[in-house]
Amino acid sequence: MQIVGESVQLMRFFDIRWPPKVNEFFATSTIDPSSIVLPIDFLPQWNQNLENRNSSFPRVFVGYEVGPFFTENYNYEMSNLTILFPAVVCSSLLINLIKRKLQGITRNMKKPKTKARRRFREHFIIFIQSFSRLMNRIDDAILWHFAFIFVLGIFQSGWLWALVNLRYNSSLLEPTSYFTKGSPAISIVLVSYFGLALYVLDVIVSNIRYLHQTKESLQPLHLRKYKTFYDDFDNKRRLHSSISRFLSRGVSSTQP
Repeated sequence: MQIVGESVQLMRFFDIRWPPKVNEFFATSTIDPSSIVLPIDFLPQWNQNLENRNSSFPRVFVGYEVGPFFTENYNYEMSNLTILFPAVVCSSLLINLIKRKLQGITRNMKKPKTKARRRFREHFIIFIQSFSRLMNRIDDAILWHFAFIFVLGIFQSGWLWALVNLRYNSSLLEPTSYFTKGSPAISIVLVSYFGLALYVLDVIVSNIRYLHQTKESLQPLHLRKYKTFYDDFDNKRRLHSSISRFLSRGVSSTQP
């Protein structure tokens, strides 16, 4: 549904004369109204050097006040990514580090007797053991799950604006600057997004055999990180079962 909704919105960039009602619809709506992107912009000073640049950009883009630069059209998404990835990586490392430390501390701790008179030391041991059990229940997979959802949610718009910048980079009528050269250089994110698509495809194909006729509780732990890729998978559906069997045979036949 997201792809359908964004595709309808992108029809505004067809260089044709839309009826007034359609133009009003395009002008008063956004490309992705359900986006989880926060209104954070770390690139205002950069984009100020790109404003009011004369170019031979198609009139349909000028009519909707869309610039040819990737950093202008993808500024909120890029700003969110600069926060998301460090937060996810640091939080994941911190969770795993705390787990290991607590496991090492509690491994040699003896649980205090139930009816024994407890001093501060016994209460501290009970607290550490309870905290360790709590941390063992926390899985960093939920952080990566959210990160994948977020990145895939801005995947299509990233491709669009990168292509626009690369396609119309030569439309500027003024001498280039470090900022006009830097924007298409940043738009090479298109290549990394293509790598992301290949990575997602590889994860799905290589792990589909673990889902075929397997209960969720028996699936490998590493699949929790990629749960968003398999949310709609149902082993009871004939089509899904046939696809999983086909992919499982293909993967197993290629392995030595």
